[in-house]
Amino acid sequence: MEARLIFLGYWLVYVVLLVSCSPTSKNDAAINEPEIHSIPSYSAENPDELTTSSSDAIKDPATTWLHPELFDHFLYEDKYYLKLRFPKELPGELSIGLLEGNHYSVTPLDSTVFQLIIYDALDLKVATLELDYAPTDSDTLAATRLVIKHVTNVYDGN
Repeated sequence: MEARLIFLGYWLVYVVLLVSCSPTSKNDAAINEPEIHSIPSYSAENPDELTTSSSDAIKDPATTWLHPELFDHFLYEDKYYLKLRFPKELPGELSIGLLEGNHYSVTPLDSTVFQLIIYDALDLKVATLELDYAPTDSDTLAATRLVIKHVTNVYDGN
């Protein structure tokens, strides 16, 4: 009888751990998708006016050209590497910034691909990127500012 109770106790602990570690009902594939905030250039002076874009705003053809594809991101030693690919070459001036206090560097790898390296990133959970685009005089694209939140560390404590 005592062996059955011990077995039942271990089995209950196993089931509880299994249920608590199972995926949640929300879309787990989208956990590392960037959260994109978009504001037009006329309100770029006030960063407090940022609001989360809806899926319709993300697909807005007026600003879709500045939404980068975030790919090839990983943590190596104490640096976080992230590559950004823009849908087309931007003739104006693009500045990529990081709102967290970490030191970072941005290197253009191609006319549409940039590599962002964030230093001292062991405890970095989210990288908030600020993209500012200033068009040239002959540019048909508008001045735009985007703030993108990118989850860098899905697993707490790793």
